[in-house]
Amino acid sequence: MMAIALAARKSTIIECKTTVNEDDLATEAQTALQQIKDRDYDAELRAQGVEQILHYGIAFCAKKVQVNLEWGFLT
Repeated sequence: MMAIALAARKSTIIECKTTVNEDDLATEAQTALQQIKDRDYDAELRAQGVEQILHYGIAFCAKKVQVNLEWGFLT
């Protein structure tokens, strides 16, 4: 997991997965997003007052890649 501060109240969390089967790219990218939620990776960012957090789930298979994105504004 990697968290990058983009601005005072914005941030990004990136979770990456690898697979040997190109057919699994979409599933693995979704699994990466689910891991961000399940492990509450953005808890510390929310505690610091971050209002917008982008979640990227990225899966790699050799030179192929699948990127899934979820975002939202926290209230």
